[in-house]
Amino acid sequence: MIPATLRMLAGVALAYGVALVLYWPVRRRGGWAWAALACGLAAILACPLFIPTEHVPLRAVAVFVSVDLFFRLVDFTRQVQSGRRTSVNWPTYARFLIPWPVLLIVFNQRSRQLPPDAPRAPELLRAAVAGGVFAVALSLTLAAQYSPRLRESFLLDHAAKVLLFLVGIEALAQLLLGLERLGGFDSLPFIDRAYQSRTPAEFWFRYNQRVRLWLTLNVFLPAGGRRAPLRAIFAAFLVSALLHELAFGIATSRFDGYQALFFLLQAPAVMLSPALERFASRGPLQSALARGATIAWFSLTSILFFTSADRVLPFFYVGRPWLP
Repeated sequence: MIPATLRMLAGVALAYGVALVLYWPVRRRGGWAWAALACGLAAILACPLFIPTEHVPLRAVAVFVSVDLFFRLVDFTRQVQSGRRTSVNWPTYARFLIPWPVLLIVFNQRSRQLPPDAPRAPELLRAAVAGGVFAVALSLTLAAQYSPRLRESFLLDHAAKVLLFLVGIEALAQLLLGLERLGGFDSLPFIDRAYQSRTPAEFWFRYNQRVRLWLTLNVFLPAGGRRAPLRAIFAAFLVSALLHELAFGIATSRFDGYQALFFLLQAPAVMLSPALERFASRGPLQSALARGATIAWFSLTSILFFTSADRVLPFFYVGRPWLP
């Protein structure tokens, strides 16, 4: 039998092969380009299915690659069909498909470069410190498996993991930012102090800024943008819900709706955020209450997200999750 790792590498190679070939049909204007893109994306998203179902982490890696290509191909096709990218050659297109910097998935973002004489020492320090913090957060997450108290209380276990996740993901964002800037890229952190958010809308503005930009350009604005904000917000979270449900479903071979429900619940929370922001601006007490409400909201709804994540990384939760 073919080892699972080789299957994963073959699936990833096939996904990139399909993406590279799509350069020619998606540069044609009109419906044929979108039809070719749809067929190509279906093939790319199916590539993780080469991996046996019991190898969930390997499937998750392949799914990440496939979804990353999905984002890049949709954005590139949008820009070509709008007439903004009519003279892009194949080598430039191929470089855009390279998944570095991480999730820099809007076509023109890779061209932003730091000056050649930009200081490197601060970025080395950033990467070193952030890498150390991330290692500590990961070590504590692994060590938590041996905690009887966390094993006995899912609520305590979940609270600890939310805290460790926030610390770890912020540190990972700074680590990647430091490495990217050492490579000469003028990129922004994909997460920018999300823990400071006073409202759900602010949280999602700060969290995963790179995918947010993609959703803004490819979903929010085409769905109406600020002219029809409620429809546009719902459309953005609907697309995010479907992509997350599909990604976790393929990785774990289980579609239970947890990811879809989590992201769909965020839409009304974001719609109500302006009222919460006005309340928070009245004074320090109101600001603290708004932050508390935002923390409580994400602490509760993130059970949906992390239950699915626990199936990919079974060491995440110590005890038995509340959800089946």
